[in-house]
Amino acid sequence: MLAALYLAAPRFGAVDAHNRVLEAQNRQMLHWQLADCLKRENAALRHELARLVRLGHFGAANEPLAMDLRQLRAVPEGASRQAHRPST
Repeated sequence: MLAALYLAAPRFGAVDAHNRVLEAQNRQMLHWQLADCLKRENAALRHELARLVRLGHFGAANEPLAMDLRQLRAVPEGASRQAHRPST
């Protein structure tokens, strides 16, 4: 019985080494595919950002809250604040 285990032991080591190589190759392929996917996602996001920047700024719903207080104080007394729109 011990002789059978003694003769089979080198073979188990070879199978284990082969499995480790296969697992390393699989991990390498997985990481390569993940990196490729992230590169494509990054390119798509950059393309979308460039499109949004080209659209320009047309104001926002909360823009009066973000307006600079110095611009509000620059309106002359008696003038309507609605009529005075600071240029952006």
